[in-house]
Amino acid sequence: MAAGAIPPPLFFGRSLSSSILAPATGTRGNVPKHRQRRFPPEQATRLSASKTQASSRKEFETMANTTSAKKATRKIARRTVINKSRRTEMRGAVRTVEEAIKRGDRDAALKAMAQAEPELMRAAQRNIVHRNNASRKVSRLSHQIAKLAK
Repeated sequence: MAAGAIPPPLFFGRSLSSSILAPATGTRGNVPKHRQRRFPPEQATRLSASKTQASSRKEFETMANTTSAKKATRKIARRTVINKSRRTEMRGAVRTVEEAIKRGDRDAALKAMAQAEPELMRAAQRNIVHRNNASRKVSRLSHQIAKLAK
């Protein structure tokens, strides 16, 4: 970092707590004077108490400023968890087909392929993988299974 440069704030993982508000005056710590929001001392302590309750509910500060952007980050986090599980399921189905092909077991490969193909296409429909990627994977696996018959 250059001399005199200010390090970026740590947004993620920092829970809202009473340390944000200065305890005695009710003003924020490193905020410029013209941006500070002033509270009477009794209201500042009430605010800091509510902030500690909020931190127990695991609310975190985000880099998003607008309400819609904050909501979008929450939605993205929820969808990421769902998509990860779907991607894992899809990869597991493909892995069983590949293992059966490697063993040379055509019947097991056909059964596994019957489960893996819809899994791949469903993942493509839900934009977890690109549809061409899913089609290419199905095509290559079916060609490998066809080679086992020879």
